[in-house]
Amino acid sequence: MGFRIRVIDDFHAEPYAFLSNAYETAVLYEGLVFGSAEAAFQAQKCRTWEERGVFADLSPARSRNRGRQVPLRADWEKIRLTVMEKIVMAKFL
Repeated sequence: MGFRIRVIDDFHAEPYAFLSNAYETAVLYEGLVFGSAEAAFQAQKCRTWEERGVFADLSPARSRNRGRQVPLRADWEKIRLTVMEKIVMAKFL
């Protein structure tokens, strides 16, 4: 009477690639359109809206690398999970 949970070995591969934050698709978040959820997330680490805009044209890999180099906004550790949740919701809307 139970149900089975199917474990996805690699959601970066088809047909589950769209589940990855690195999947390239337009994501509108806080007035900017990013090329992926990864780029939108990494941008939110920045302190200003102008700095975030740089991420709009970056690939997922480049945005991840750049996000590791930016000075973090003061509240980042407190808000980062909520930010990711909102970005994933925006991706699928």
